[in-house]
Amino acid sequence: MFFGTHLPRIPRSLAEQSDKLLHFVAYGGLAVLLLGWRASRRVPTLQTVVMLWVLIAVYGLFDETTQPLVGRHCDFGDWIADIIGAAIGLAVTWPVTLRVIARLRAAPTTSVAGTNSAAVGQSS
Repeated sequence: MFFGTHLPRIPRSLAEQSDKLLHFVAYGGLAVLLLGWRASRRVPTLQTVVMLWVLIAVYGLFDETTQPLVGRHCDFGDWIADIIGAAIGLAVTWPVTLRVIARLRAAPTTSVAGTNSAAVGQSS
């Protein structure tokens, strides 16, 4: 994403339109990916979600403020679209992630032989 936002020239069709939707979607997608990565290691808490949002917001600010180095302009509105996209991406994905984790934990596990692992070791 960093390289895409630091290309000195952007396609003319994108330059003629507002790119706020692109920022919104890109940073929302980044938020979803980061939360998914984090959830693969540990159940994400509210603190985790807030920390991810702050991390993405700081990255977005860095991204915008370094664009003048390659002949592009820094746009505060782009950063606002970034952080709103990240917030909505996290707000939608976090509850879904928690539900998926809860269902996976509640699902009975089966061994290779196809028996319920809870029943293994019980005599009849």
